[in-house]
Amino acid sequence: MSIIYFSVESLTICRVVWLDPKETVKTRHQISALLASLSVENTFPAFEEQGGSVGALALRDMIDPNGDYHGVDFLNQVLQAKELSLRLEREKGHWHGGITRKIIYDMIAAELWMRNLEAKTTNGKSEYVVRMDVRRRQVDAMISFAEKMKWPFIAEARKTLNGFLQSGEQVDVRTWDWVAGLALPGSIFTLTLMFGLHQASPSLSKTPPDGTVQIRHANFGLVFPQISYWRSRSIIGRVLAVVPDIHEICGWVGPCMSPTGLETYRTPAALVQVHTRSPAFKLQDSAGEQQPFVPSDGRLRWEEPVLPPVSEEVCVLQKLHMLSVPADVHSVNPDGTVTVYRAKLDFYLLKANKVITLTLYSNSIFVAAPPCKGTHKIDPKSTSIYTRAIYEVSQLDKAELKTEGVTVINATGHGAQALARAWCAEKGTNAVVWKRDKECCFKCGLMAAGKEGLDVDVLILC
Repeated sequence: MSIIYFSVESLTICRVVWLDPKETVKTRHQISALLASLSVENTFPAFEEQGGSVGALALRDMIDPNGDYHGVDFLNQVLQAKELSLRLEREKGHWHGGITRKIIYDMIAAELWMRNLEAKTTNGKSEYVVRMDVRRRQVDAMISFAEKMKWPFIAEARKTLNGFLQSGEQVDVRTWDWVAGLALPGSIFTLTLMFGLHQASPSLSKTPPDGTVQIRHANFGLVFPQISYWRSRSIIGRVLAVVPDIHEICGWVGPCMSPTGLETYRTPAALVQVHTRSPAFKLQDSAGEQQPFVPSDGRLRWEEPVLPPVSEEVCVLQKLHMLSVPADVHSVNPDGTVTVYRAKLDFYLLKANKVITLTLYSNSIFVAAPPCKGTHKIDPKSTSIYTRAIYEVSQLDKAELKTEGVTVINATGHGAQALARAWCAEKGTNAVVWKRDKECCFKCGLMAAGKEGLDVDVLILC
């Protein structure tokens, strides 16, 4: 890619003629001109339209030689975005309208490009190359991710990535986005890592994953015949992230067992969309409605809630099964190509010697109990809102969600928290997660889950 030089004047052309010539050079007018220029998508395409790939836009003229967007246009877009960033930094504290998500991505891409790539001239030809320290850092990160996740094609991926690191061998544009340090933030970041690893494996690179998903909802997974990976924001990811030997890294949860019940896919990997509903938080704006808390005097006895003993139950995930959801239950793309599934999990309880099957109907949210100082007791005046029913995980197959008080699940046994989370997803409720080794007393955990806190009315002990 050739190096093109631009003058500041060429970047900040303003068609407005000012009566006072001094207005022309004012920073706020230059910012307005740059915002107007970058907003023209016919001239400067949005990175989101390229699947969030900076490389796909930078190398557009190589991918589509007959197109009307070339390397010089990309450099112009990057330089204008950088000039805009510099002027906004100078005008810190001032408000400027028209800074859209597209322009934010433009500025981030410009910053990453100038930080991680450098211009080099070889035999009279100038091009941008990835800095060696960036290559080493990004390649090490992707290989480490593959090792932790037990990537089924790790030998192929390691060979491809080491070839790029040591001798600059060409890689797929998706892989290049990651190894060049050009992964954009948000949902695009996690996809750049996983799909970059996918394309670094020659056995997979020629066959993109089959299936269609809604990326921003993040309620999907990448499934192989022998293993699967799920987004951490999906209900399967939220439940399985706490299973022993399963990791949550960069927005992905794995390695998980491969589900049964899926349709036959034509590719080694498939994208699988999960159907759930979102349980509602019952938070209310109580500003000015409640009286300030006045504790009881010392003549009344304050209660210290008693923790249940640590459970000896051992829970083992036996099966992940997918059930297809009828088209009238979920929204389908206009072409009707989206197949959506609902997940069902089988847990075997060793001590109870039984299997509990739970269907994940909702994408429940699990909130960590906040730390407190010391051990607190319950004021007798508030005893009614601290009413609680404590269940062992072996009782969850017959337990129902209480309408009054807090449902406490003793999930302190090995692998029991995943079962408790799956129960919440089946019952359509959110929950607060309380850990014994964290700095939160049992009373404050109950408060966080109850009416004085998030009002989710479920507390998971682990």
